[in-house]
Amino acid sequence: TSGFLLLNVSLTMIDAALAESIRGLEPLWSIALTLWFLPGEANVSVTQSVSLVLMLVGVVLSFATVFQLRPWGILSCMCANLMFALRSLATQYMRRVLAEH
Repeated sequence: TSGFLLLNVSLTMIDAALAESIRGLEPLWSIALTLWFLPGEANVSVTQSVSLVLMLVGVVLSFATVFQLRPWGILSCMCANLMFALRSLATQYMRRVLAEH
């Protein structure tokens, strides 16, 4: 899929550790897209919100350890996250549509 292609592109541009740290933000994308497109489907608890904030802090800290940042590598990794989150959103939507029929 395009998510794997973009992830592989990002791995050629930035360190694997940074790419995988950014990749760890996929739940943040998934929740954001679910809140945007399927507002009644997302129930985010306080514990989940705290864990999302901690993941974001971890990624910011991993950026601090990298001396050579390539914006295109970071952007392609974030786009890979977006593609994986869109796949998850499409799956949720199809489950809801199929359950109605």
